[in-house]
Amino acid sequence: GSLIIIPSKTIEQASYNLLLSNYGSNFNDLLETEKRITTINYSHPIYSDGVFEKQVSNFQYPKSSSFYNVSTNKVSNILQFEDGKPFLYQNKNTFVFTSALNTNNSSFKKSPLIVPTLYNIGKFSFKNPALYYTIGNENTFEVETQLLQDNILSLVQDDMSIIPKQQYFNNKVVISTIETPSIAGIYTIKNKNEVIKFNKLKLTTSINAFDFLKKSLALTLLHVVEFSRYDCALVAKYLLRAGQPINKVSRHAYKP
Repeated sequence: GSLIIIPSKTIEQASYNLLLSNYGSNFNDLLETEKRITTINYSHPIYSDGVFEKQVSNFQYPKSSSFYNVSTNKVSNILQFEDGKPFLYQNKNTFVFTSALNTNNSSFKKSPLIVPTLYNIGKFSFKNPALYYTIGNENTFEVETQLLQDNILSLVQDDMSIIPKQQYFNNKVVISTIETPSIAGIYTIKNKNEVIKFNKLKLTTSINAFDFLKKSLALTLLHVVEFSRYDCALVAKYLLRAGQPINKVSRHAYKP
């Protein structure tokens, strides 16, 4: 998951710095000087995916009347004050504000920035599965489930059942695959005979289906990968751009 650190104006600095030392930074003195938050790191994953249509140069900048001067090492600045000092930065899965966010100290809570910032930080807590995984590569994915002691998950396709390498945490299992399974297809994830929330694992060969279509616009690979509705839409979109009829995909690739 993600950890967000928001200091108050009165903190036990030694305790904070003991925690922050694990994330390449520490709080120094409190600067009681009003500063505007004017620099947005548009390339950071928090803001790079559709938050802004374009970079903005003039809007009602939020501000803080006090903030902590910080020493940082190998962190990614997300928001900065007008003098370049960080207001929000990231190290690993930890996001650190350098200012208290109460309305007496900062207007950030009233800024349009707060919703996408906190929402997308929350999204970092979830590791979204890929559309498919490639056989022979080291693949790791998470399955949300709770297992009883000595229970294990298996990957099942037709009459074939495989027990992959797995590690159990509090409410999830992290599965790793490299050499097995060795046959491409769609696998069901099971705990004994129970299907885990109908999770499906799609494994394909080292040939990427989309690259294959791009190069040849042929559909001979469809016996290896069964496209889902979402995959089919992506392929159809590509074929439309290429001037190819959609029925090549919808008739053969999508099975309602």
